[in-house]
Amino acid sequence: MELPEALISHRSAQRIRIKIASERGNADYFGKLQDRLAGLQAFKQLRVNALTGSVLLIDDKLEVEAIASYAKSQHLFRLTTRKSNPSPLAHQAVNPIENVNQLIRQYTSGYADLTSVMFVLLSALGIYDIVRGKPKLPPWYTAFWYAIGIIELKKFFEKSS
Repeated sequence: MELPEALISHRSAQRIRIKIASERGNADYFGKLQDRLAGLQAFKQLRVNALTGSVLLIDDKLEVEAIASYAKSQHLFRLTTRKSNPSPLAHQAVNPIENVNQLIRQYTSGYADLTSVMFVLLSALGIYDIVRGKPKLPPWYTAFWYAIGIIELKKFFEKSS
């Protein structure tokens, strides 16, 4: 019996999404997959989705080689690494920021995130400038640009959580 081929569709320091296209829609397979992967380690989160044919693993220590080896030994899937197209530069720049956002959320138990920290910091700097008596307001178009940027950053982080 040949094992289904699996590919990593997304990977960061604490998160891996594995796609198993050939088993998409197979609820029995993904139910067994979830039970068996739970035997590898106690992940912070382990989610399978038969409709999309994917597995999401979230933990502080994720070792792809260990996951691949375990999956193969349990006859779950064969993790292959294909040379993929490089991710856009913007994505490469945002990944470390996303990791900082996750650390802030973890440290504050979800009370704060990077956008709220930046909001407080920028507000404090503005108040400091006003109290000094020499406020230097940015031009209207710069203020709008910053406001839109903060909202977009917030949407990005909400989508990636």
